[in-house]
Amino acid sequence: MHAIDLRSTRTIQYVLADGSSLPPGLQLNTVDGSITGSIESNASLTEPYHVVIHAQALDANADVVEEAEQSFDWVIVNNAITITSLADPHTLAARVIELQIEASGSANSDLTYKAIGLPDGLSINSVSGLISGMIPETEANTDSKVVVTVRNDAGDAAAISFRWYVGSINHAPTLDDIEDQVSKVGDAQSLLTSATDEDQDSLTYEVIGLPEDFTISSGGIIGGTFTEPGYYSEPGSYQVTVKASDGTFTTSKTFNWTVRLLTIDPIAPKRAPKAPWSPRSPRTQLPLITASPFPIAPRISRPIWKSTRRPASSPAPLPTWRLILRPTRSR
Repeated sequence: MHAIDLRSTRTIQYVLADGSSLPPGLQLNTVDGSITGSIESNASLTEPYHVVIHAQALDANADVVEEAEQSFDWVIVNNAITITSLADPHTLAARVIELQIEASGSANSDLTYKAIGLPDGLSINSVSGLISGMIPETEANTDSKVVVTVRNDAGDAAAISFRWYVGSINHAPTLDDIEDQVSKVGDAQSLLTSATDEDQDSLTYEVIGLPEDFTISSGGIIGGTFTEPGYYSEPGSYQVTVKASDGTFTTSKTFNWTVRLLTIDPIAPKRAPKAPWSPRSPRTQLPLITASPFPIAPRISRPIWKSTRRPASSPAPLPTWRLILRPTRSR
């Protein structure tokens, strides 16, 4: 600020009016009216600073004999754009890519992002700064120089550059076969599934087809408890699918999980060993009716039936009979 006194014999001084303030970091020179300094980072970006400066004429005794006033609003706008630096990316071909470019420092102004030199299949969102897409297999074992530029509405700009290295082709994870399972209602279940990835990628697991309270851990362990025999395609039977993903490719395996109210191990029926037949072998007698346990030899023409009536002195109220089957050989 500069004031002119028509009476050049008087001294001019400059002061801030009461209630007026400069942005933090700035000072008013009371002799020449200049404002100097660096605006501090804590200066308000939303509320303007109302500045009122008085130019005062002093007499020989340094008393104010006349003054003039100048006022204005000081608005702080931070147009300095800062882009966060990042290391050179190393990725594989045939893989989904997401890389966020971070920029800040432009108040009350939208930022626009632009990138050149990206590998094929990738692009940058001009509003958010997110680089995304999938690098095709043809880009395997290549590298390129990438330049990202960020601009604001005022035309200010900042840029960073880096090299993007693309390695070999990404491989799908391998999931081991899972055997069919048989479980009992009420028992807690813990089934380990196993998957590997040739590229050493981190894998995520998902299980489909089980009740809602069943979960699968980050290590591929299925856990939960069957509370009912089952209510899917077949009573007591679940068709379960386990998926393992590296973020780009997904591999799945399906198996059946049968749920029973009780689990009974099958027991093979046991049969008594057969004794070899002999004419001298004693016959086995059972109460009332007995029969020889020995098979009839192929040369026997027919069995001979004999019966014996109990004596009349028997105390039984009714006559009972005993049948004895004796195999005989035809002559």
